Amino acid sequence: MVKPAPKIQLEIQKYLVKWESYSEYECTWEPWFHLPKIILDDFSTPKIEIDPDTLQEISDEFRTAVQARLSQRVGSHFYISSTFDSFRRLFHNRGTEVQKGRKLLQRDDFSGLLLPEDWDIFVYTKLGEGRAVSFPIKVTPTLRWSKKCYRVVSGSLVEAPRRPLESWKVEISTARYHV
Repeated sequence: MVKPAPKIQLEIQKYLVKWESYSEYECTWEPWFHLPKIILDDFSTPKIEIDPDTLQEISDEFRTAVQARLSQRVGSHFYISSTFDSFRRLFHNRGTEVQKGRKLLQRDDFSGLLLPEDWDIFVYTKLGEGRAVSFPIKVTPTLRWSKKCYRVVSGSLVEAPRRPLESWKVEISTARYHV
């Protein structure tokens, strides 16, 4: 499975590859010419649907994070732990790309997620007072790595493999809301 994290190095585009039946600690950066055309085509124009269970999990995590953000009224961003593949499949041809990978998304752009009609509103009093998302929402796929550590191999310290940690950085503004 190809993770959508291209890397340019000496003019050769590389892709982070998570090998089937292997740990993510064993993923590698591969040059584009090592990958089958069908994988590269799906990377640039996603055609494969997201598994329904995965879609529900992403939708629930996103909804929970948005509701928490609206209820706290502090901080302007949060992270969703999800793959770049899912991001590309959900938001391909949606929103406005403002920088490489970063998108501004309107309410309708989230229609691929399984969300209730009022997902972007949080009412916290019986008087109908609350907060609502102010669109657009800025979403950026983010690749980080697990902590660097070392292990002993044949009596010498060597750097241990690191795991890629994929997430979406979601930046939202809110406004007062009244029913």
